[in-house]
Order: sequence, then C-alpha cells, then structure tokens
Amino acid sequence: MLYKDIKDYMCQHNLIQQENLTTISFVLNPESGEWIKGLKIV
Repeated sequence: MLYKDIKDYMCQHNLIQQENLTTISFVLNPESGEWIKGLKIV
C-alpha cells in the first residue's frame, strides 16, 4: 500500500522518469556518481 502511494505521488509530480534513471544508473554502475551529484545540485 505504501509503495502504491509513493508511486502515485511520483506520477502526479512527474518524478517517475528521474527515479527510474537514478535506479538504473546507480544499480548498474554504483561507481558513477555524476547522476547523484546532479540530483544533489538540483
């Protein structure tokens, strides 16, 4: 239920794409911190 609430919130605020990019980038290459640095800056 919590997962659905979070997903609904993220969809409403157009955050799903960023979450997917972050998850894929970080999981596939945990040494690549550029995407995470960019998110922190924003």
